[in-house]
Amino acid sequence: MLMTHKKLYGFCRSDHTANLCQQIMACVEDVHVAEWMSANCLQLNVAKTEFLWCSSCQRLHQLPVSPVVFSGNAVLPHQWCMTSEYGLTAV
Repeated sequence: MLMTHKKLYGFCRSDHTANLCQQIMACVEDVHVAEWMSANCLQLNVAKTEFLWCSSCQRLHQLPVSPVVFSGNAVLPHQWCMTSEYGLTAV
């Protein structure tokens, strides 16, 4: 996983999505991340937080549609389908 200023990236097989969600939530709620955010006068804005699943069109049906919970707030995932001709397409 890689965390940038505003984004956290991860990848997994379609049958390991629950584990990836747990890792992302653990990273966001990590004590060190919370301390760093607090020291820099930052806080997680759940209203602007997005969770995005990207997949091939053939495997899109295998992705979870349930919300991911960040700091006690549910965030519905967006789903995108990767196509060879146009890049990503919203579903």
